[in-house]
Amino acid sequence: MSGAQEAILTLAKTLSGAGEDEEPLLEALCQAAEQWWKGRLLPGVTAEDCGEAYPCAAAFTAALYRAKSSAAN
Repeated sequence: MSGAQEAILTLAKTLSGAGEDEEPLLEALCQAAEQWWKGRLLPGVTAEDCGEAYPCAAAFTAALYRAKSSAAN
């Protein structure tokens, strides 16, 4: 896991309040959110160009889907 992925996961844990038992799900959601946001970047723009906004956006997206998943159960 890269430093950026760890930052996204750590922030998503804080935002979502997910417990250790939910970490595998949250990690998968973070990876999916990161890929989704990468697909939204303009041509020639990298995640690094976005600074802290990129991991924040991915973490919020993952936390949102974790909340939706919990609400559905």
